[in-house]
Amino acid sequence: MKRIVDGVWEVGIGYVHAHVFEADGGLVLVDTGTPGKIGKIDGALRDIGRKVEDVRTILLTHWHYDHIGALGEIVRRSGATVVAHTSDAPIIDGSRAPQLTRVMKLTAPFLGKPASAPVDRTLDADGPAGVAGVTALHTPGHTE
Repeated sequence: MKRIVDGVWEVGIGYVHAHVFEADGGLVLVDTGTPGKIGKIDGALRDIGRKVEDVRTILLTHWHYDHIGALGEIVRRSGATVVAHTSDAPIIDGSRAPQLTRVMKLTAPFLGKPASAPVDRTLDADGPAGVAGVTALHTPGHTE
């Protein structure tokens, strides 16, 4: 776990990163890394004297498996509120199959498939993200 500034950390999970910050007496997690890597997040949180159960909100940048991989396990353990863009929510919650690129299809057997989880709040434009002091900025192009 790398401290960025007071109350904000970066968690390295292989070739991707998740970010954690303190808000409203709990933790906010931005993305969850790759499937099967809950141990990386759990260990990183323990390094700062916290645990997965302290996560209150999960902000997802997009549905790609390397960003939602540990979502199901974290939600199960923490009961966190999940926030995602309206276009990505049906893939995240499992109600719509993702359109996988050729590379995604090739790496899927090695990466694994994330467990779906309900999206509690959807966003469709710039604005409040459901966490005090956090504003979502829609940057389309990487996914729908």
